[in-house]
Amino acid sequence: MTRNKTAARRTFWWTVLIVLVAVCALDLAVWTLLQVLGNTLSPLVATTTSLSGVTLAIQKFYFLERWVILFGFPGTFILFLLVVGMLRLVYRPHIHTADVPVPTQEKRADAASSAAVRAEKRSRDQRLFLHLISVLQREGRLIDFFAEDLSHFEDAQIGAAVREIHATCREAVEKTLSLKPVINNLEGETVSVEPGFDPGAVKLVGNVSGDPPFSGVLRHRGWQAGKMEVPSLSSSQDPSIIAPAEVEIL
Repeated sequence: MTRNKTAARRTFWWTVLIVLVAVCALDLAVWTLLQVLGNTLSPLVATTTSLSGVTLAIQKFYFLERWVILFGFPGTFILFLLVVGMLRLVYRPHIHTADVPVPTQEKRADAASSAAVRAEKRSRDQRLFLHLISVLQREGRLIDFFAEDLSHFEDAQIGAAVREIHATCREAVEKTLSLKPVINNLEGETVSVEPGFDPGAVKLVGNVSGDPPFSGVLRHRGWQAGKMEVPSLSSSQDPSIIAPAEVEIL
């Protein structure tokens, strides 16, 4: 694209130069012709005293000469400017097109490497999410509980099962994440949100207007991880497997 732009600019200026030379040559030729005719008619002017046809021709010549000097030469200059303007309109899309650099082999390799790094990070984030779910399944059978059809069980049976799942999953979460509240106040208390707060950590609801500080009722304390001690990912296991099937060999 850069080479095409340079070639278009070069062609434009060469065309302007050729037009300028042609206009100058035309003006020079007309001026020379007028001088030759003027030198030829000068003796006739000195000897002609009557209003004959020659006299009228001489008068017309001098009138034409003055018209060419006053209007003809400036007119060619204006014509030259018009031609240059038209040429600029023709070549403008090619001259002013933004440069699109042709990617080199190294740049293509860097782009491919960056794309691979982003894909690897996205894949690792997905694996970490599924891995945490697998920890809750292994420790508390959480996925088994979600996948179970509870319509066939009595409320007392569900309550007993939920109590056990709650205890085991809470223990697993405490062991891996050690959750703690974002705002360490009791829910229902009045709290103040100071300027510079993190919108990702504190969500404002209700009638929010103006600038902080804000005063409001704490409806939920929020949660944040005090640590991240999720067991290491396996490099050989399929990351989409949350819990393996168990087959007892008889």
